[in-house]
Amino acid sequence: MLRFLKNILQLTINPSRGWEDVSHDADEPAALCRDGLYPLLAITALSCVGGFWKMDSSTTLIAVIQNAIVTFTAYFATMFFAEFTMGLAMDRICDKEPSPRKNSTVVIYTIAILAIINIIINIIPLDLAVLRFLPIYVGFILYKSMRYLSVAQEKTGHYMFLTIFSIIIPPYLLMFVFDIIKP
Repeated sequence: MLRFLKNILQLTINPSRGWEDVSHDADEPAALCRDGLYPLLAITALSCVGGFWKMDSSTTLIAVIQNAIVTFTAYFATMFFAEFTMGLAMDRICDKEPSPRKNSTVVIYTIAILAIINIIINIIPLDLAVLRFLPIYVGFILYKSMRYLSVAQEKTGHYMFLTIFSIIIPPYLLMFVFDIIKP
């Protein structure tokens, strides 16, 4: 877990060097999920309790539990959706044979960074609009992962479209849809 968090910090501060560190560590995706992502998603879901100290008087225990379940489910489902879509498309985008392990690693670390952003938004008692724009920086981190995944230079636009619409947008879209349909 400590190395996982160290890599997330490195990816956030210096994405190019962070992807080099991730490549050097070469952890298995299953171990990254078990030791890093799943506990982080649980903490993200627990951070929904932050709704109690925000200036919203309509927050109830049921609403907090619903938000926690929706948050965990959105990130969890996004992980499988992103791995599936990247598995389908990366063979047309990469210079050489794509690595499913590297694809999974990029998805896991990106979702972990999105989850940390969600934790920060949940625990800060004020609703700061600037925090809602942090996922744009995650797009930059994904851009810097192109060398790690051996993406062809002329396929940069395809890769960015793929990653934005399969990793960054789905959790927010799922949370929005669940927010509409929950009672």
